[in-house]
Amino acid sequence: MKIVVRQPQNEDERLQMKKLLYEVCINEKDWPAEKVIEGYKESEIDLIALNGNEIAGVLKIVFDSPKGLPITKSDAFPEVDIHSNEAFPVEIALTVIDKRYRGKTTILLSLFKGMHQTLKARNPSTNMYAILEREIYNLYHFYGFKFEKLNEGKHYWNGWSYPCVLNLEEGMEYLKMNKLRIYEFFVGGSDL
Repeated sequence: MKIVVRQPQNEDERLQMKKLLYEVCINEKDWPAEKVIEGYKESEIDLIALNGNEIAGVLKIVFDSPKGLPITKSDAFPEVDIHSNEAFPVEIALTVIDKRYRGKTTILLSLFKGMHQTLKARNPSTNMYAILEREIYNLYHFYGFKFEKLNEGKHYWNGWSYPCVLNLEEGMEYLKMNKLRIYEFFVGGSDL
């Protein structure tokens, strides 16, 4: 399976992406995610993972703006403080994988590789914030993405979740030292 990750390039891809976001976030997970899906268009980049012409996954990155990051607007974690002295904080606002592709490591890692390339071009010392469900937090840790919990977490959006942060540069250094195959996938042309 050859996965290509890029921004949507036409209206059909944007519609497919939006359909997948609503299908997974709203219909399947019952997350109140409409504001995140619709509310940050001026400060976001959407990445899609394509298997041929089919969208297998979506990753939504929101950049800090006068509107703030979604994590700072969360009712569940009002205590989360994104330091105003940070040069370039971003949020991994949503990551979804189509049901037919779940369990395929290549989709998630390809989306993260696309995100790494996008953020590295802008600022390699970016802090990436996210609210992660426990299962996703554990999955990211398994693959070497050592998100740091900002507090003990709580039940939020139908599961136990944590506000988290990962520094892009430090994350890549960890992969280089501990998950060399994934690191080489990210920085080189190697396959998984």
